[in-house]
Parts: sequence; structure tokens; C-alpha cells
Amino acid sequence: MIEDEDYEDIPADPEEAFVTLEGRIRRRLEKKLNENETGSSYSYYYREYINEVLACVTALGLNILRIWSARSIDEIELEFHNFSHDVQNFVVQIKVRRSRRERCYSVALDDSDKVKIRVHLAKIKVIVENSDAPIEKKETIFERISELLLEVDRSRTRMDAFADFAGRLAAISGGFARDGVEPWMKMLKPIFEILGAAKDEEENRPQLPKPSERKKLEPPRRQLSKPNSKQEPDDEIPF
Repeated sequence: MIEDEDYEDIPADPEEAFVTLEGRIRRRLEKKLNENETGSSYSYYYREYINEVLACVTALGLNILRIWSARSIDEIELEFHNFSHDVQNFVVQIKVRRSRRERCYSVALDDSDKVKIRVHLAKIKVIVENSDAPIEKKETIFERISELLLEVDRSRTRMDAFADFAGRLAAISGGFARDGVEPWMKMLKPIFEILGAAKDEEENRPQLPKPSERKKLEPPRRQLSKPNSKQEPDDEIPF
């Protein structure tokens, strides 16, 4: 059975929450199947998996797998594989939609832009280090900066990760920064400018031209047969 800690830190989006929970339930199932060498409890584990996944569907208000909620499951092994196939079909759909969304709010940075952003993040770290912020708040900011450095190294950098950092920076700095959050935010501005320029360039980049239409090969021309140089003998007998 899924443990209480498996319900922690799940996404707010119902579909994303389903992908997370189903993955945790499936891993627990696979672990139990691997540990059970006799195979005597497979049917119980299969039913447990199906029951927990359907419970997640109901709790999250998802309009999927309805046919399975209203049917009795007799041949459990066969039905488990059919059920698992339907679940994975839905999981793939969610991941495809996620990928399309992430592309809208992310950008592929070139090496030059990545270096510039790392330099600006390093400057922010120095400013925070020299501030009068409590040690625990400094450490929190440093952790966020480390996460952003990893974000920059990705093939596509999520722009909302920097927006989230700006909000957290403003919240953390409240109450102790001598000059308020303004000096820190000034260091973030060039980063957003880099991200914005890279995104504009990406969106305005011309699409790949359509492949040129291949010319069809002409069929071989019919050759006229050459006349026979040897003449046929004349049938008429000369007198």
C-alpha cells in the first residue's frame, strides 16, 4: 500500500499529480513483485495497484479510466496488463502536453548567454554574502542560486525559475536589507534581459524551409529499332 510520505510534495496540477502518484505506486508494485519469488501474491499486488490508481483518479477529479471504475476484474493478470496499458497511455499524453507547455516558457541559451548569467548570479551571491542578512537566510538564497546554475545548464532554461527566484529573494530580504531589495533586483534585471532577448531571437528565427520537391525521374525513352543492314533476298527469280 502507498505510504503517507508518497502523498507529500505532489504538484498542484491534477494531471501532474496523477503522473507523480502513479509513478510512486508503480515503483512500489515493482519492488514487491521483485521481492516475491514465489509469485503467490501477484494477484493481490495487481489488485492493490489498480485500486490505488483508481482512488487517485477519483480524488483528483480526472475524467479518465471510467470504464475500469465500473467493471469487475476477474482475470486479474490479463486485466492488469490492459489497465496498465491504459494508464501509461494517459501518462504519455500528460508528458507530451507538459513538454509543449515548457517549450513556451523556456529558452535554449547559447554558451555566451550562459556565461553571462553565471557571472550575474555570482555577483548576487557576493552582495548577499556581504549583506546583514541572517546566516540561515543567506544559506537559503545560496541554495536557490545553486538551483538556478543547474537550470542554466539545461538544454532549455525555464524562465519562470528566475521569476520565482526574484519573488523569493524579495520575500527573504524583507526586514533586514539596509537598502531594501532594490540593489539585489538590479542584479537580476540584466539576467531577465538576456532571457528575453534569447526568447525573442528564438521565436523570430525563420522556420526550416520546406524540402525541395524532388524531380521525378523520366521514364526511359523508347528506342526505335535500327534497320537491318542485311537485306532480305528477293523472292522473285529474275529471267
